[in-house]
Amino acid sequence: MSIHALYGFFSAKMLPLLWAFLGIGVLITIHECGHFVFCKLFGVHTPTFSIGFGPEIFRKKIGTTNFRLAAIPLGGYVEIAGHAEVGQGDQEFASVVGPESFESKSYWQKILVMSGGSFLTLFSPF
Repeated sequence: MSIHALYGFFSAKMLPLLWAFLGIGVLITIHECGHFVFCKLFGVHTPTFSIGFGPEIFRKKIGTTNFRLAAIPLGGYVEIAGHAEVGQGDQEFASVVGPESFESKSYWQKILVMSGGSFLTLFSPF
């Protein structure tokens, strides 16, 4: 296969796929930021903010949150203290109680934290 044919294949077949992955990754990041912003606004502890799944590529702790980037950008999560999610594996902070716990917040705050991802995704410029 010549370089010209390889370039044609890449630009016609692979480049749109890479753009799609990038777009989905951006939407997931915006969505998870919605949950994160409302958690921070209401004083809920967020130990982990992750974009992607699979092997970890990058991790940086800022304040009390570990920001994580994983190899496959088709998912993400914000770990919320005091809120257990089924099927999310080991959740170290799921049973936390206290003023920084999700469970200690009022119903309207819980609703905003849970729907914050959808709000930010719907009203984002992307």
